[in-house]
Amino acid sequence: MDCLKDRRRLIYWASAILIGALVIRIGAAVYWQSLLSPSGERFRFGDSETYWVLAEKISQGLPYEYGGIDSRAFRAPGYPLVLAATISLFGGLGDQGVVLASRIVGCLLGVVTIALLMVATYQLVSLTKMGQPFVSRATLACGVLASLYLGAIGMSIFILSEAIFCPFMVLSLLAWNKASHPAAKSSVRWQVLAGVATGAACLCRPSWLLWPGLLAVISLFRWRWPRFFSDIRPVSGVSSDETLNASIPLSKVLMSLFLFGFAMAAMMSPWWIRNYVVFESFVPTTLQVGASLYDGLHDGASGASDEGMRFTLETEQELREFDRLWKEKNGDGSGLQAFTSERLVPFEIRLNQALFSKAISWAGENPYATARLALIKFAKMWTPWPTAKEIGGLSVRIVEAVGYLVIVGLAIVGFMTISPGLRYPAMIYASPVLYFAVLHTIFVGSVRYRQPAILVLTIVSGIGAAWMLNQIEMKRKTR
Repeated sequence: MDCLKDRRRLIYWASAILIGALVIRIGAAVYWQSLLSPSGERFRFGDSETYWVLAEKISQGLPYEYGGIDSRAFRAPGYPLVLAATISLFGGLGDQGVVLASRIVGCLLGVVTIALLMVATYQLVSLTKMGQPFVSRATLACGVLASLYLGAIGMSIFILSEAIFCPFMVLSLLAWNKASHPAAKSSVRWQVLAGVATGAACLCRPSWLLWPGLLAVISLFRWRWPRFFSDIRPVSGVSSDETLNASIPLSKVLMSLFLFGFAMAAMMSPWWIRNYVVFESFVPTTLQVGASLYDGLHDGASGASDEGMRFTLETEQELREFDRLWKEKNGDGSGLQAFTSERLVPFEIRLNQALFSKAISWAGENPYATARLALIKFAKMWTPWPTAKEIGGLSVRIVEAVGYLVIVGLAIVGFMTISPGLRYPAMIYASPVLYFAVLHTIFVGSVRYRQPAILVLTIVSGIGAAWMLNQIEMKRKTR
Protein backbone atom coordinates (compact mmCIF):
# COMPACT_ATOMS: atom_id res chain seq x y z
CA MET A 1 0.00 0.00 0.00
CA ASP A 2 2.85 2.37 0.87
CA CYS A 3 4.55 1.48 -2.43
CA LEU A 4 1.37 2.39 -4.32
CA LYS A 5 1.20 5.73 -2.49
CA ASP A 6 4.85 6.39 -3.33
CA ARG A 7 4.20 5.72 -7.01
CA ARG A 8 1.17 8.00 -7.05
CA ARG A 9 3.24 10.70 -5.39
CA LEU A 10 5.95 10.17 -8.00
CA ILE A 11 3.43 10.56 -10.84
CA TYR A 12 2.09 13.74 -9.21
CA TRP A 13 5.51 15.35 -8.86
CA ALA A 14 6.67 14.16 -12.28
CA SER A 15 3.57 15.77 -13.83
CA ALA A 16 4.31 18.99 -11.96
CA ILE A 17 7.88 18.98 -13.29
CA LEU A 18 6.67 18.48 -16.87
CA ILE A 19 4.15 21.32 -16.55
CA GLY A 20 6.84 23.56 -15.07
CA ALA A 21 9.23 22.62 -17.87
CA LEU A 22 6.62 23.54 -20.48
CA VAL A 23 5.90 26.90 -18.83
CA ILE A 24 9.62 27.71 -18.65
CA ARG A 25 10.14 26.80 -22.29
CA ILE A 26 7.15 28.69 -23.64
CA GLY A 27 8.19 31.74 -21.62
CA ALA A 28 11.73 31.47 -23.01
CA ALA A 29 10.37 31.07 -26.56
CA VAL A 30 8.23 34.20 -26.27
CA TYR A 31 11.13 36.16 -24.79
CA TRP A 32 13.54 34.95 -27.49
CA GLN A 33 11.06 35.88 -30.20
CA SER A 34 10.63 39.34 -28.69
CA LEU A 35 14.38 39.90 -28.89
CA LEU A 36 14.49 39.06 -32.60
CA SER A 37 11.23 40.65 -33.79
CA PRO A 38 12.13 44.39 -33.49
CA SER A 39 14.96 43.98 -35.98
CA GLY A 40 12.80 41.91 -38.33
CA GLU A 41 15.10 38.95 -37.73
CA ARG A 42 13.41 35.55 -37.56
CA PHE A 43 16.34 33.32 -36.69
CA ARG A 44 19.71 33.67 -34.99
CA PHE A 45 21.24 30.56 -36.59
CA GLY A 46 21.90 30.15 -40.30
CA ASP A 47 20.77 26.52 -40.20
CA SER A 48 17.32 27.65 -39.06
CA GLU A 49 16.74 29.50 -42.33
CA THR A 50 17.60 26.42 -44.38
CA TYR A 51 15.15 24.25 -42.44
CA TRP A 52 12.44 26.88 -42.82
CA VAL A 53 12.91 27.28 -46.57
CA LEU A 54 12.67 23.52 -47.08
CA ALA A 55 9.60 23.33 -44.81
CA GLU A 56 7.89 26.00 -46.92
CA LYS A 57 8.70 24.00 -50.04
CA ILE A 58 7.07 20.91 -48.52
CA SER A 59 3.99 22.80 -47.35
CA GLN A 60 3.55 24.31 -50.82
CA GLY A 61 4.05 21.01 -52.62
CA LEU A 62 7.22 22.24 -54.35
CA PRO A 63 10.33 20.13 -55.08
CA TYR A 64 12.45 19.40 -52.02
CA GLU A 65 15.48 21.51 -52.86
CA TYR A 66 17.27 24.42 -51.21
CA GLY A 67 17.90 27.21 -53.68
CA GLY A 68 17.81 25.11 -56.82
CA ILE A 69 18.33 21.78 -58.50
CA ASP A 70 21.91 21.53 -57.22
CA SER A 71 20.74 21.27 -53.57
CA ARG A 72 18.22 18.44 -53.52
CA ALA A 73 19.78 16.61 -50.55
CA PHE A 74 20.93 19.65 -48.60
CA ARG A 75 19.11 18.69 -45.39
CA ALA A 76 17.58 15.47 -44.09
CA PRO A 77 13.77 15.63 -44.18
CA GLY A 78 12.88 14.95 -40.53
CA TYR A 79 12.79 18.45 -39.08
CA PRO A 80 11.51 20.20 -42.24
CA LEU A 81 8.53 17.82 -42.18
CA VAL A 82 7.71 18.89 -38.61
CA LEU A 83 8.03 22.56 -39.55
CA ALA A 84 5.95 22.03 -42.68
CA ALA A 85 3.11 20.58 -40.60
CA THR A 86 3.30 23.59 -38.29
CA ILE A 87 3.28 26.02 -41.22
CA SER A 88 0.25 24.28 -42.71
CA LEU A 89 -1.65 24.45 -39.41
CA PHE A 90 -0.66 27.93 -38.24
CA GLY A 91 0.27 29.74 -41.46
CA GLY A 92 -2.66 32.12 -40.95
CA LEU A 93 -0.95 33.66 -37.91
CA GLY A 94 1.46 35.59 -40.11
CA ASP A 95 5.22 35.35 -40.46
CA GLN A 96 6.16 35.99 -36.82
CA GLY A 97 3.14 34.07 -35.52
CA VAL A 98 3.94 30.85 -37.34
CA VAL A 99 7.59 31.07 -36.26
CA LEU A 100 6.45 31.41 -32.64
CA ALA A 101 4.09 28.47 -33.12
CA SER A 102 7.04 26.41 -34.37
CA ARG A 103 9.02 27.36 -31.28
CA ILE A 104 6.13 26.24 -29.07
CA VAL A 105 6.03 22.91 -30.94
CA GLY A 106 9.71 22.62 -30.04
CA CYS A 107 8.79 23.29 -26.40
CA LEU A 108 6.28 20.42 -26.50
CA LEU A 109 8.93 18.14 -28.00
CA GLY A 110 11.29 19.20 -25.24
CA VAL A 111 8.75 18.19 -22.59
CA VAL A 112 8.28 14.81 -24.33
CA THR A 113 12.05 14.36 -24.14
CA ILE A 114 12.05 15.09 -20.39
CA ALA A 115 9.23 12.59 -19.87
CA LEU A 116 11.24 9.93 -21.72
CA LEU A 117 14.31 10.75 -19.63
CA MET A 118 12.34 10.28 -16.41
CA VAL A 119 10.91 6.99 -17.67
CA ALA A 120 14.42 5.83 -18.54
CA THR A 121 15.70 6.80 -15.09
CA TYR A 122 12.79 5.04 -13.39
CA GLN A 123 13.37 1.83 -15.33
CA LEU A 124 17.12 1.90 -14.72
CA VAL A 125 16.93 2.57 -10.98
CA SER A 126 14.06 0.11 -10.52
CA LEU A 127 16.63 -2.63 -11.22
CA THR A 128 18.25 -1.84 -7.87
CA LYS A 129 17.11 -2.91 -4.41
CA MET A 130 17.22 0.61 -3.00
CA GLY A 131 13.46 0.87 -2.72
CA GLN A 132 10.81 3.19 -4.09
CA PRO A 133 12.00 6.36 -2.29
CA PHE A 134 15.41 6.13 -3.98
CA VAL A 135 13.79 5.40 -7.35
CA SER A 136 11.50 8.40 -6.96
CA ARG A 137 14.32 10.73 -5.97
CA ALA A 138 16.49 9.70 -8.92
CA THR A 139 13.59 10.03 -11.37
CA LEU A 140 12.52 13.45 -10.13
CA ALA A 141 16.12 14.71 -9.93
CA CYS A 142 16.60 13.74 -13.57
CA GLY A 143 13.43 15.63 -14.50
CA VAL A 144 14.45 18.76 -12.60
CA LEU A 145 17.95 18.80 -14.12
CA ALA A 146 16.60 18.32 -17.66
CA SER A 147 13.90 20.94 -17.14
CA LEU A 148 16.26 23.65 -15.88
CA TYR A 149 19.34 22.98 -18.01
CA LEU A 150 19.79 26.01 -20.24
CA GLY A 151 21.14 24.01 -23.15
CA ALA A 152 18.00 21.86 -23.16
CA ILE A 153 15.79 24.94 -23.08
CA GLY A 154 17.71 26.35 -26.04
CA MET A 155 17.21 23.17 -28.06
CA SER A 156 13.46 23.54 -27.51
CA ILE A 157 13.07 27.19 -28.53
CA PHE A 158 15.55 27.57 -31.40
CA ILE A 159 14.42 26.50 -34.85
CA LEU A 160 16.99 23.71 -35.02
CA SER A 161 16.74 19.98 -35.67
CA GLU A 162 17.77 19.10 -32.10
CA ALA A 163 14.15 19.78 -31.09
CA ILE A 164 12.91 16.63 -32.85
CA PHE A 165 16.20 14.72 -32.74
CA CYS A 166 16.37 14.53 -28.93
CA PRO A 167 13.09 12.66 -28.27
CA PHE A 168 13.93 10.09 -30.95
CA MET A 169 17.46 9.68 -29.59
CA VAL A 170 16.28 9.15 -26.01
CA LEU A 171 13.56 6.76 -27.18
CA SER A 172 16.10 4.66 -29.06
CA LEU A 173 18.39 4.42 -26.00
CA LEU A 174 15.46 3.61 -23.72
CA ALA A 175 14.07 0.94 -26.04
CA TRP A 176 17.46 -0.71 -26.54
CA ASN A 177 18.10 -0.93 -22.80
CA LYS A 178 14.61 -2.31 -22.30
CA ALA A 179 15.27 -5.01 -24.91
CA SER A 180 18.75 -5.81 -23.55
CA HIS A 181 17.66 -6.84 -20.07
CA PRO A 182 18.11 -10.64 -19.77
CA ALA A 183 14.63 -10.98 -18.26
CA ALA A 184 12.94 -8.63 -20.77
CA LYS A 185 9.62 -9.69 -22.25
CA SER A 186 8.83 -8.90 -25.90
CA SER A 187 12.49 -8.00 -26.47
CA VAL A 188 12.03 -8.22 -30.25
CA ARG A 189 9.47 -5.43 -30.17
CA TRP A 190 11.79 -3.23 -28.16
CA GLN A 191 14.69 -3.95 -30.52
CA VAL A 192 12.55 -2.99 -33.50
CA LEU A 193 11.37 0.16 -31.73
CA ALA A 194 14.97 1.08 -30.95
CA GLY A 195 15.91 0.65 -34.61
CA VAL A 196 12.94 2.66 -35.86
CA ALA A 197 13.66 5.48 -33.38
CA THR A 198 17.34 5.51 -34.38
CA GLY A 199 16.41 5.69 -38.06
CA ALA A 200 14.06 8.59 -37.34
CA ALA A 201 16.80 10.31 -35.35
CA CYS A 202 19.20 9.97 -38.30
CA LEU A 203 16.59 11.56 -40.59
CA CYS A 204 16.64 14.53 -38.21
CA ARG A 205 20.36 14.70 -37.41
CA PRO A 206 22.45 12.74 -39.98
CA SER A 207 25.46 12.86 -37.66
CA TRP A 208 23.77 10.13 -35.58
CA LEU A 209 24.16 7.62 -38.43
CA LEU A 210 27.36 6.03 -37.07
CA TRP A 211 26.15 5.66 -33.47
CA PRO A 212 24.92 2.05 -34.05
CA GLY A 213 28.58 1.14 -34.56
CA LEU A 214 29.38 2.30 -31.03
CA LEU A 215 26.30 0.45 -29.78
CA ALA A 216 27.61 -2.75 -31.36
CA VAL A 217 31.06 -2.27 -29.78
CA ILE A 218 29.59 -1.77 -26.28
CA SER A 219 27.27 -4.76 -26.71
CA LEU A 220 30.07 -7.05 -27.88
CA PHE A 221 32.24 -5.78 -25.05
CA ARG A 222 29.50 -6.82 -22.63
CA TRP A 223 29.39 -10.29 -24.19
CA ARG A 224 33.17 -10.74 -24.18
CA TRP A 225 33.76 -9.52 -20.61
CA PRO A 226 30.53 -10.29 -18.71
CA ARG A 227 32.23 -10.12 -15.29
CA PHE A 228 32.77 -6.39 -15.76
CA PHE A 229 28.99 -6.00 -15.94
CA SER A 230 28.16 -8.47 -13.14
CA ASP A 231 27.56 -7.80 -9.46
CA ILE A 232 30.35 -9.40 -7.45
CA ARG A 233 29.71 -7.24 -4.42
CA PRO A 234 27.48 -4.23 -3.69
CA VAL A 235 28.95 -0.85 -4.51
CA SER A 236 28.03 2.08 -2.27
CA GLY A 237 24.99 0.25 -1.03
CA VAL A 238 23.41 -0.16 -4.45
CA SER A 239 22.79 -3.77 -5.50
CA SER A 240 21.20 -4.67 -8.83
CA ASP A 241 18.84 -7.53 -9.64
CA GLU A 242 20.47 -10.94 -9.97
CA THR A 243 19.10 -11.37 -13.47
CA LEU A 244 21.54 -8.71 -14.64
CA ASN A 245 24.41 -11.08 -13.90
CA ALA A 246 23.34 -13.56 -16.55
CA SER A 247 25.79 -13.96 -19.45
CA ILE A 248 24.30 -13.07 -22.83
CA PRO A 249 24.96 -15.60 -25.65
CA LEU A 250 26.75 -14.18 -28.69
CA SER A 251 23.97 -15.40 -30.99
CA LYS A 252 21.44 -13.34 -29.03
CA VAL A 253 23.65 -10.24 -29.19
CA LEU A 254 24.10 -10.58 -32.95
CA MET A 255 20.40 -11.25 -33.53
CA SER A 256 19.50 -8.19 -31.48
CA LEU A 257 21.87 -6.02 -33.51
CA PHE A 258 20.52 -7.48 -36.75
CA LEU A 259 16.88 -6.74 -35.84
CA PHE A 260 17.90 -3.27 -34.71
CA GLY A 261 19.74 -2.59 -37.97
CA PHE A 262 16.94 -3.99 -40.11
CA ALA A 263 14.34 -1.79 -38.41
CA MET A 264 16.60 1.24 -38.74
CA ALA A 265 17.12 0.58 -42.45
CA ALA A 266 13.38 0.09 -42.96
CA MET A 267 12.70 3.45 -41.31
CA MET A 268 15.22 5.26 -43.50
CA SER A 269 14.38 3.40 -46.73
CA PRO A 270 11.80 5.91 -48.08
CA TRP A 271 14.48 8.62 -48.02
CA TRP A 272 17.01 6.25 -49.60
CA ILE A 273 14.57 5.37 -52.38
CA ARG A 274 13.78 9.02 -53.02
CA ASN A 275 17.48 9.85 -53.25
CA TYR A 276 18.16 6.96 -55.61
CA VAL A 277 15.35 8.11 -57.89
CA VAL A 278 16.73 11.68 -57.86
CA PHE A 279 20.47 10.96 -58.08
CA GLU A 280 20.63 7.37 -59.38
CA SER A 281 23.04 6.79 -56.50
CA PHE A 282 22.81 5.70 -52.87
CA VAL A 283 22.70 8.74 -50.56
CA PRO A 284 22.13 7.61 -46.94
CA THR A 285 21.48 11.04 -45.41
CA THR A 286 22.53 14.26 -47.15
CA LEU A 287 25.14 15.52 -49.59
CA GLN A 288 26.60 17.95 -47.07
CA VAL A 289 28.99 15.43 -45.53
CA GLY A 290 31.87 16.60 -47.71
CA ALA A 291 31.24 20.26 -46.91
CA SER A 292 30.90 19.52 -43.19
CA LEU A 293 34.13 17.52 -43.16
CA TYR A 294 36.00 20.16 -45.17
CA ASP A 295 34.66 22.80 -42.77
CA GLY A 296 36.71 21.17 -40.03
CA LEU A 297 39.70 20.02 -42.11
CA HIS A 298 41.18 22.59 -44.46
CA ASP A 299 43.95 25.15 -44.55
CA GLY A 300 42.83 28.00 -42.31
CA ALA A 301 40.25 25.96 -40.37
CA SER A 302 39.70 27.29 -36.83
CA GLY A 303 37.75 24.38 -35.39
CA ALA A 304 34.53 26.40 -35.50
CA SER A 305 32.04 26.44 -38.35
CA ASP A 306 32.09 28.93 -41.20
CA GLU A 307 28.34 29.46 -41.58
CA GLY A 308 28.80 31.26 -44.87
CA MET A 309 30.51 28.16 -46.32
CA ARG A 310 32.97 30.43 -48.07
CA PHE A 311 35.59 27.69 -48.00
CA THR A 312 33.55 25.70 -50.54
CA LEU A 313 33.39 28.48 -53.13
CA GLU A 314 36.73 27.66 -54.77
CA THR A 315 35.78 24.01 -55.32
CA GLU A 316 32.32 24.97 -56.53
CA GLN A 317 33.78 27.45 -59.00
CA GLU A 318 36.17 24.80 -60.31
CA LEU A 319 33.27 22.43 -60.99
CA ARG A 320 31.17 25.20 -62.55
CA GLU A 321 34.06 26.09 -64.85
CA PHE A 322 34.37 22.46 -65.89
CA ASP A 323 30.66 22.40 -66.72
CA ARG A 324 30.93 25.63 -68.70
CA LEU A 325 33.85 24.38 -70.78
CA TRP A 326 32.08 21.11 -71.42
CA LYS A 327 28.96 22.89 -72.65
CA GLU A 328 31.05 25.05 -74.98
CA LYS A 329 32.55 21.92 -76.47
CA ASN A 330 29.42 19.77 -76.62
CA GLY A 331 26.59 22.20 -77.23
CA ASP A 332 23.21 21.43 -75.69
CA GLY A 333 24.31 18.06 -74.31
CA SER A 334 22.54 15.84 -76.85
CA GLY A 335 25.68 13.72 -77.10
CA LEU A 336 26.16 13.67 -73.34
CA GLN A 337 25.91 9.94 -72.73
CA ALA A 338 28.28 9.07 -75.53
CA PHE A 339 30.80 11.70 -74.44
CA THR A 340 31.41 10.78 -70.82
CA SER A 341 29.69 9.03 -67.94
CA GLU A 342 31.33 11.42 -65.45
CA ARG A 343 29.21 14.34 -66.63
CA LEU A 344 26.06 12.34 -65.88
CA VAL A 345 26.80 12.52 -62.14
CA PRO A 346 24.75 15.36 -60.61
CA PHE A 347 26.67 18.47 -59.60
CA GLU A 348 25.65 18.09 -55.94
CA ILE A 349 27.23 14.63 -55.72
CA ARG A 350 30.42 15.75 -57.44
CA LEU A 351 30.75 18.74 -55.09
CA ASN A 352 30.25 16.52 -52.07
CA GLN A 353 32.84 14.02 -53.30
CA ALA A 354 35.35 16.75 -54.19
CA LEU A 355 35.12 18.42 -50.77
CA PHE A 356 35.30 15.06 -48.99
CA SER A 357 38.43 14.11 -50.94
CA LYS A 358 40.07 17.49 -50.31
CA ALA A 359 39.42 17.19 -46.56
CA ILE A 360 40.89 13.68 -46.38
CA SER A 361 43.90 14.70 -48.47
CA TRP A 362 44.57 17.77 -46.34
CA ALA A 363 44.35 15.74 -43.13
CA GLY A 364 46.77 13.15 -44.53
CA GLU A 365 49.24 15.81 -45.61
CA ASN A 366 48.97 17.78 -42.35
CA PRO A 367 48.76 15.26 -39.47
CA TYR A 368 50.08 17.67 -36.81
CA ALA A 369 47.67 20.43 -37.82
CA THR A 370 44.85 17.87 -37.82
CA ALA A 371 45.77 16.75 -34.29
CA ARG A 372 45.98 20.36 -33.11
CA LEU A 373 42.57 21.09 -34.61
CA ALA A 374 41.13 18.02 -32.90
CA LEU A 375 42.22 19.38 -29.52
CA ILE A 376 40.81 22.82 -30.35
CA LYS A 377 37.47 21.32 -31.39
CA PHE A 378 37.34 19.20 -28.25
CA ALA A 379 37.98 22.26 -26.10
CA LYS A 380 35.36 24.32 -27.94
CA MET A 381 32.77 21.62 -27.40
CA TRP A 382 33.41 20.53 -23.83
CA THR A 383 34.79 23.55 -22.02
CA PRO A 384 32.41 24.55 -19.20
CA TRP A 385 32.59 28.19 -20.25
CA PRO A 386 30.88 28.49 -23.66
CA THR A 387 32.81 30.48 -26.24
CA ALA A 388 30.41 30.32 -29.20
CA LYS A 389 29.43 33.76 -30.46
CA GLU A 390 25.77 32.73 -30.62
CA ILE A 391 25.68 32.41 -26.83
CA GLY A 392 24.27 35.55 -25.20
CA GLY A 393 25.72 37.76 -22.49
CA LEU A 394 27.63 37.03 -19.31
CA SER A 395 24.64 35.84 -17.29
CA VAL A 396 23.67 33.30 -19.97
CA ARG A 397 27.20 31.95 -20.09
CA ILE A 398 27.31 31.63 -16.30
CA VAL A 399 23.99 29.77 -16.13
CA GLU A 400 25.03 27.43 -18.96
CA ALA A 401 28.40 26.70 -17.34
CA VAL A 402 26.90 26.05 -13.89
CA GLY A 403 24.21 23.74 -15.29
CA TYR A 404 26.78 21.85 -17.33
CA LEU A 405 29.12 21.35 -14.35
CA VAL A 406 26.28 20.24 -12.06
CA ILE A 407 25.06 17.61 -14.53
CA VAL A 408 28.54 16.29 -15.29
CA GLY A 409 29.54 16.28 -11.60
CA LEU A 410 26.41 14.39 -10.54
CA ALA A 411 26.88 11.96 -13.44
CA ILE A 412 30.37 11.14 -12.16
CA VAL A 413 28.88 10.45 -8.73
CA GLY A 414 26.20 8.31 -10.38
CA PHE A 415 28.73 6.18 -12.23
CA MET A 416 30.80 5.74 -9.07
CA THR A 417 27.83 4.57 -7.01
CA ILE A 418 25.91 2.25 -9.36
CA SER A 419 26.60 -1.46 -9.13
CA PRO A 420 28.43 -3.29 -11.94
CA GLY A 421 25.15 -4.90 -12.95
CA LEU A 422 23.90 -1.48 -14.07
CA ARG A 423 27.05 -0.54 -15.97
CA TYR A 424 25.79 -1.68 -19.35
CA PRO A 425 22.54 0.33 -19.46
CA ALA A 426 24.36 3.30 -17.88
CA MET A 427 27.04 3.08 -20.58
CA ILE A 428 24.35 3.07 -23.27
CA TYR A 429 22.85 6.25 -21.84
CA ALA A 430 26.30 7.83 -21.61
CA SER A 431 27.36 6.66 -25.09
CA PRO A 432 26.26 9.90 -26.83
CA VAL A 433 28.93 11.74 -24.82
CA LEU A 434 31.70 9.51 -26.19
CA TYR A 435 30.17 9.42 -29.67
CA PHE A 436 29.82 13.16 -30.14
CA ALA A 437 33.18 13.80 -28.45
CA VAL A 438 34.98 11.66 -31.03
CA LEU A 439 32.85 12.76 -33.99
CA HIS A 440 33.44 16.45 -33.36
CA THR A 441 37.18 16.16 -33.11
CA ILE A 442 36.89 15.41 -36.82
CA PHE A 443 34.02 17.71 -37.78
CA VAL A 444 33.72 21.21 -36.32
CA GLY A 445 33.29 21.65 -32.58
CA SER A 446 30.75 23.82 -30.81
CA VAL A 447 28.83 24.00 -27.54
CA ARG A 448 25.70 23.29 -29.61
CA TYR A 449 26.79 19.76 -30.44
CA ARG A 450 27.25 18.66 -26.83
CA GLN A 451 23.73 19.57 -25.73
CA PRO A 452 21.91 16.32 -26.69
CA ALA A 453 24.59 14.25 -24.96
CA ILE A 454 24.48 16.33 -21.77
CA LEU A 455 20.68 16.10 -21.76
CA VAL A 456 20.79 12.28 -21.82
CA LEU A 457 23.45 12.32 -19.13
CA THR A 458 20.83 13.65 -16.68
CA ILE A 459 19.66 10.02 -16.32
CA VAL A 460 22.89 9.06 -14.58
CA SER A 461 23.04 12.46 -12.88
CA GLY A 462 19.66 11.74 -11.31
CA ILE A 463 21.14 8.60 -9.72
CA GLY A 464 24.06 10.63 -8.41
CA ALA A 465 21.72 13.26 -6.96
CA ALA A 466 19.57 10.58 -5.27
CA TRP A 467 22.64 8.93 -3.77
CA MET A 468 23.86 12.27 -2.37
CA LEU A 469 20.43 13.00 -0.88
CA ASN A 470 20.46 9.55 0.73
CA GLN A 471 23.89 10.22 2.24
CA ILE A 472 22.73 13.54 3.64
CA GLU A 473 19.64 11.91 5.13
CA MET A 474 21.70 9.11 6.70
CA LYS A 475 24.09 11.59 8.29
CA ARG A 476 21.19 13.53 9.78
CA LYS A 477 19.75 10.36 11.29
CA THR A 478 23.07 9.44 12.91
CA ARG A 479 23.39 12.78 14.67
